[in-house]
Amino acid sequence: MNTQNVNVKTAAQEPSERYGEKNTSQRWAEKYPDAERIMIRQLKIMEELHGMYSSPDELAQSLYEIFNTLTDRVVFNGIDNSPSDKPKIAYAVAQYWIKAQRLAAEYFGETGVVAWEHARYRLHLQLAINHSYH
Repeated sequence: MNTQNVNVKTAAQEPSERYGEKNTSQRWAEKYPDAERIMIRQLKIMEELHGMYSSPDELAQSLYEIFNTLTDRVVFNGIDNSPSDKPKIAYAVAQYWIKAQRLAAEYFGETGVVAWEHARYRLHLQLAINHSYH
């Protein structure tokens, strides 16, 4: 804020956005209010799975479902396919997907890594398909 000739005690704060634009996180949260809730819930389910015993097949299936849900939210709610060389992914969306990657290896070892690699491949494939239409 420029304080020259301004009463600092009563001056309104200037918005942090530039030219009235909202940051990506705010725009995403307003446009897809349920997506963030869904992604946070998937991370909580991962944490719940971490403390439970399940067979390797059940664990793998659960992780595939979690990662598929996260991947769908990234693809359908976090991609900007406006004309450019590559699609852009909003960090506000991808941050949950990235955290899930870290937790997969930390919590579930090789099973988590394999499930994560499947989700990564699926995201790559969907991005390539979606971007081919633009």
